[in-house]
Amino acid sequence: MKMAVLLVLLSLITLPVQAGSAFLSGQSDLPLMPGLEEDAGAAVVFDSPEGRIAHFTARGALTVGEVKAFYRETLPELGWTFVSENLYRREAESLRLIVKKVAKGGTEIRFEISK
Repeated sequence: MKMAVLLVLLSLITLPVQAGSAFLSGQSDLPLMPGLEEDAGAAVVFDSPEGRIAHFTARGALTVGEVKAFYRETLPELGWTFVSENLYRREAESLRLIVKKVAKGGTEIRFEISK
């Protein structure tokens, strides 16, 4: 039984890199985990000659552990290097993931990209 659950979870983890997967608006190479819905009204993107700052938020009926595991597995496939618990780097960019349980159930994730 445990093995079957593990296999199902592992198959879900690989979904975003498959064809037809969803990505965050304004960030075509940052996947949106199945089960999460982006809050497009909360997106903030600032571009300047000195760099870029972008924030995106998504929510869904998932656990914090599921969300963290998904991105820990998926982001390296897209060139992001794991630095610490919630921090990834790719070339000159940093990506901070803030994942928290929300009061009404489920999980919220905030993506903070800076360059």
